[in-house]
Amino acid sequence: MRLLKQFWFGWVFFLCFGHISLAQEKDSLAGKSIQERILVMREMAVASMYKSPTDALKFGKQALFLAEEGELAMETARCYELIARLCANQVNYLQATEYYIRALTYYEKVNNRNAIGFTCNLIGRVYTDLKQYHIASRYFFKALDIGKKSENQTLIADSYRNLAYHFAMQEYYESALQYNDKALKIYESTKNMRGMGSICNTFGEIYKNTERPKQALPFLNKAFEIYSQFGEEWEIVTTLSLTGEAYFMMGNFERAEIYYDRTHKKAFKMNHQRALLTNIRNFARLYRAMGLHRRANRYYENYNEIYESVYNSHSLQQTSFLQTLYEIDKKEAEIKLLNQKGELQTRINYILAASSIIFLMFVFFLWKSIRSKNRAYNLLEKQTRETQRQKEIAQQRAVESKRVAEELTAVNQQLKETQYSLEKALAQEQKSKAQLRKTYEELKNAQAQLVQSEKMASLGQLTAGIAHEINNPINFIYAGSEAMRDVLEGLFEDLEPLLGQEGAGELIDKDEVEEYKEDVFELLESLRTGAKRTADIVKGLRTFSRLDEDALKDVDLHENIDSTLSILRNQFKEKVEIVKDYSPDIQKVECYPGPLNQVFMNILANAIQAIDETGHVFIMTRKSGGMVRIHIKDTGKGMSQEIKQRIFEPFYTTKDVGEGTGLGLSISHGIIEKHGGTIDVVSALNEGAEFIISLPERR
Repeated sequence: MRLLKQFWFGWVFFLCFGHISLAQEKDSLAGKSIQERILVMREMAVASMYKSPTDALKFGKQALFLAEEGELAMETARCYELIARLCANQVNYLQATEYYIRALTYYEKVNNRNAIGFTCNLIGRVYTDLKQYHIASRYFFKALDIGKKSENQTLIADSYRNLAYHFAMQEYYESALQYNDKALKIYESTKNMRGMGSICNTFGEIYKNTERPKQALPFLNKAFEIYSQFGEEWEIVTTLSLTGEAYFMMGNFERAEIYYDRTHKKAFKMNHQRALLTNIRNFARLYRAMGLHRRANRYYENYNEIYESVYNSHSLQQTSFLQTLYEIDKKEAEIKLLNQKGELQTRINYILAASSIIFLMFVFFLWKSIRSKNRAYNLLEKQTRETQRQKEIAQQRAVESKRVAEELTAVNQQLKETQYSLEKALAQEQKSKAQLRKTYEELKNAQAQLVQSEKMASLGQLTAGIAHEINNPINFIYAGSEAMRDVLEGLFEDLEPLLGQEGAGELIDKDEVEEYKEDVFELLESLRTGAKRTADIVKGLRTFSRLDEDALKDVDLHENIDSTLSILRNQFKEKVEIVKDYSPDIQKVECYPGPLNQVFMNILANAIQAIDETGHVFIMTRKSGGMVRIHIKDTGKGMSQEIKQRIFEPFYTTKDVGEGTGLGLSISHGIIEKHGGTIDVVSALNEGAEFIISLPERR
């Protein structure tokens, strides 16, 4: 009750005195043009963004009304973007997404490419916070593509930074660090200090999440220095919170408490709801680690109560409640001593009152029990007489019922015997039918496996033969080009003294010889490059063609995947970007190399075909507990739940007639089972698909 009283007092005070300056500023709009009025409304919304989010949203919507009424497309887009930002600051991500998309629509109408790119980054950020990672990645890569085409370095760097945050949220920290490095290089070259501050914060958060707090602290200190220089209070709150968490992980609880305290003061001043909620959780973890369990439990309880309200109702009242909780905790020790005496007297009064109430209730129930007992006795006598009469009637009916029951028993026994015979016959028939169906499915699957195995074995022999035949002449060409280069270099060296002799210019033009020399060496270099590329393709064919190998071997999985990609290069080089994240912990894996190449070929080909225009295929390998996992993930059209349940069935395909047999994934499933592993799929419609192959490192 004390918490609620203080909370409501703070809220009423804010309502009474928080809007005076805003009302005075609103009076200054009289006599201004529509563009000036829109600008003033937007400035008022930004000014009250943290002091009064409700008023800020109201001013933003008034500016939007004026822009739409004046049919000003760019101003309308900017107003939608401002309202979306206000909603996102209040953790209302669903409305923020709606307004950002409306802004994007208007920017596309006026074909403002840079504005489209920056808005795509904002939408992707919101979807990342909502954990809708597939949707977020599309917007980030769209923004990156626009930035590269327009050569807008700021947009490219922002896209890289958002992709780093996107992958860090999914715990793909290596990819996050790579994108963060790319963004940092651009910000340093363009001297964008605010961007560098954001990059330093991201580095700090990644190193903290990967349990490297000492590496995180220099980046966080640098971010604090940059944001303090530019007065970026909103970002300073995030930096202080991350610094406190880093000190907590290092076991320096005193420093952690200092930074949590600074975070809370700044967050409350700015009405930063998410930071306040996170700080309550951080205080709870800190006090539990310090052994102050009662205080920690109280923070945990209030964190759970407030979480739903902050993230669903987006109420400013919860912010005041968080401040009240924080101040009460600091003064609790003093208040507790003053209240002990009064609370003891109150408890005594409660006990005396309760005892009196219990005694009166006991007397009342005793009186009521005696009265009910007398009524029950009279009723019992009446019921006894009625029962005797009913008993005589029942005896007469019992004789008749016994005779009927004997007849029904005989009929029932006969029916049971008949039912048992029918059930037995039906069960036998169902068993035979199930056995026949199983035998048919096994025969059908075996036939499909045999056909595909024969085809792939023949293909392997043919591919290996062609690769062997091509390899020798390619080696001759490559070696011959090297020898020809040496001969020509010697020839031109011998010509140079002759060209310098008197009268040589009449026979041979020295400039013309130089041009011939340059052309000849360019042709030789093109010849060497073509021979090398052909040799790489032959190597990939020879690696992939081991389809007839039926013996366990130690194989480099990464080399097999790369050889499969070499064969498929013609299918994806124009539309799909391959993103590889190979684990250095994986050396050699004991497996059947040929059949495993067939699995990689089937899954990668399906992933590429699932992408209609442009997209990405992510290949990641990891090692865990004696198992090797290969993740192959695409950004294609995905699949429904019904299709996902049937993709491993023989002859089932979603392709048109003539484009597939429906055997690839069925055979792949059998190959992985033969290795003692598993193959799983994670997908939803319009959200891409991810195949996860798990193999034992040693059989």
